[in-house]
Amino acid sequence: TALIEKQLRADRKIDDKSPLSSAGLLVDHLELTDNFCINHGGIGFTYNPYEIAPYSDGAIRIFLTWQQLKSLIRPEGPLGWAAK
Repeated sequence: TALIEKQLRADRKIDDKSPLSSAGLLVDHLELTDNFCINHGGIGFTYNPYEIAPYSDGAIRIFLTWQQLKSLIRPEGPLGWAAK
């Protein structure tokens, strides 16, 4: 969750010390979503309208590269290939 929030802050240029709501989001802390996809570049998370932001923002997509996730991947696990 911390990595997703960090990427959201970077994508939206939100200061680390500011609450997410100060940038117009409906939440101050992110929860993991079940709406995700995995591809050769990493994992993408999609938050639908009203989940974390107003409808006018549309769906919010946050993408984490395998490099960003490397410390969380077990080399012997099913995503071990991504840690290399």
